[in-house]
Amino acid sequence: MKFFKKTYFGLAWVFILSCFVPFRSYAGSEELPRPAVLLPNIEFWKRIYTEFDSSRTVIHDKLNPLQIYIVLDFSQDEQDESATSLRKRRKAEKHVCHEVKKALKRLAAGQGPCNELDRRILQAFGEPPSRKELEEAARNVRSQRGLRDRFLEGVVRSGAYLPEMKRIFRSYGLPEELCYLPHVESSFNVLARSKCGAAGMWQFMRGTGRRFLKINYLVDERLDPFESTRAAAELLWENYDRLGSWPLAITAYNHGAAGMERALERHGSFEKIIAEYKGKRFRFASRNFYAEFLAAVDVAQQLMDNAGDEPAPEGVMIEKPLLFVTARMPGYAEFTRLATMLDIPPAELQRLNPALRKPVLAGEKYIPAGYALKLPLLSANSLSLALAETGHGRLFMARQKPSRFYRVRPGDTAHLVARKHGISLKKLASTNNLDKRYTIYAGQYLKLPF
Repeated sequence: MKFFKKTYFGLAWVFILSCFVPFRSYAGSEELPRPAVLLPNIEFWKRIYTEFDSSRTVIHDKLNPLQIYIVLDFSQDEQDESATSLRKRRKAEKHVCHEVKKALKRLAAGQGPCNELDRRILQAFGEPPSRKELEEAARNVRSQRGLRDRFLEGVVRSGAYLPEMKRIFRSYGLPEELCYLPHVESSFNVLARSKCGAAGMWQFMRGTGRRFLKINYLVDERLDPFESTRAAAELLWENYDRLGSWPLAITAYNHGAAGMERALERHGSFEKIIAEYKGKRFRFASRNFYAEFLAAVDVAQQLMDNAGDEPAPEGVMIEKPLLFVTARMPGYAEFTRLATMLDIPPAELQRLNPALRKPVLAGEKYIPAGYALKLPLLSANSLSLALAETGHGRLFMARQKPSRFYRVRPGDTAHLVARKHGISLKKLASTNNLDKRYTIYAGQYLKLPF
């Protein structure tokens, strides 16, 4: 690792070809086990990743996922991504699930197959099912949308990040295969956000993320692919240290370490947890999380091994590794002005620094001093020269741009505050992380966006 260091105006700039992570003497990586109880589930997820694209929905048994009753085809509607179209699709999926449940109950009551759906359901069992099996199956009907196209998009994107991610995980003494977990979480979309508030490639919730990352009005490191990877390495190691195995540690990434600890105390092993645990929150997603991960590892590695420097089997190219240098900001600087001074397109600078939030990108606030700014890969000398030519006084500020605040008075509503200050309600809510009802209370300080 080479470090290039230049000092301007009494402040140090350090450039590195990749982010340095000190080696920590963690537990040696073990082979990720594949319990026999999970093999059908792994095979199911492989089929979801490779056979069925997002225009198809698989209706199946949630305890025996390879027991597939019917595959719905919505390819005629795939061009229409409107909310109305999505609602119609959800309604159709729900209706077919209901019809399959009715058919299973009817067959369990002793009625013979009376239509094509009945015959297809019986066919899914292979051997003639017993009444008890049919009754149980009627309680476990589930729908799963195909992920073939989305998974392939994730494989394409992952090429930009995996080399550095694997290096980070190696530095922590963790299995490199853990780097494929974002296929399950976000399809390697660094800007992914969930309805429940998780964000980034690793889908950290705000509370968990703040244990490892900087999350504030200006910076959200959950969106930085490499900072969030370090955080994921820390969290996964914590889970492993607490639970003692990778199947439990990885499942805890979805279900929570405390929940898995309770399940382990009750059942004694991962295999028994999968087969017997009936926790209220331990549903299909948690029960299948480790199997889904193992399937993702298999499919992604096969696609990338077959791709090489040629187009992937689907006719697309895996993205090249993201190359950059990192510079520690010696002061505050306006985003667009810095990009102009360094002759970097703002869109490129934004792509390399997804953790910077809208107030910084829009010029309402400066890039914070001390922020590790990623820049396109240039020689250290060229970059140093460009920085020197800008002049510290013209580019960097000693203080952050001030924020405007308003103290909420009795009787105020978010609507009134926004109207009074000539700003949009949506922007006020976003700036202050207000809930969907725009709840505020007397005495609260609201940050007013510029």
